[in-house]
Order: sequence, then structure tokens, then C-alpha cells
Amino acid sequence: MTYEEKRELRIQISQMLSDAGLNQKVIKDMVLEEIRNKVSRAVDQGIVRLNAECSSGDFIKDQVNKIFGSASMNYHISQMIKEELKNRVIQVVLKDCEI
Repeated sequence: MTYEEKRELRIQISQMLSDAGLNQKVIKDMVLEEIRNKVSRAVDQGIVRLNAECSSGDFIKDQVNKIFGSASMNYHISQMIKEELKNRVIQVVLKDCEI
């Protein structure tokens, strides 16, 4: 594909997205929402696995530190995962305390 063909294709795609009412912010929000959903499902699976394996809160803390100590993970995604874990832990604690 030549440079001119690629350029024309980009223009056509941009026009199609514009006609559909999609801009960069809308697409970014859609992608972030999908990532949040996947993170939520992964956290659910992780909590179930950890719940079966752990006997104390220190085990969970150690595992979270081990997972998120990796500098290779994207900062924004790691922040999403940490926030989701925090929310889930709060939900579990409140449920267990029957508040």
C-alpha cells in the first residue's frame, strides 16, 4: 500500500467515525470501560483463588505487592487494578461484618 493510499484510508476512516459521532475521547472512554470490565472479572477470579489459598490478610497484601511491584505493568492499568481490588476488599469486609 502506498503512502497516498494509506493517507486516503485514514481520511475515510476518520470521516466514518465522525459520521457515527465517535471521536478520540469517546473511543478512549469505550476502551477504558472495556478494560475496567476485564479487570473486574480478573479480580473476581483472583479473589476466589486467593480466598481458597489464604488464611490471613497478610497473604493477600504480600500477593498484591508481588504482583504490582512489577515495573513492566502500565501505570494506568495497575492503578485501575489497585482501585478495583480496594473496592472489592471493602465490599467483602462490609459483607462479612453485615453492615
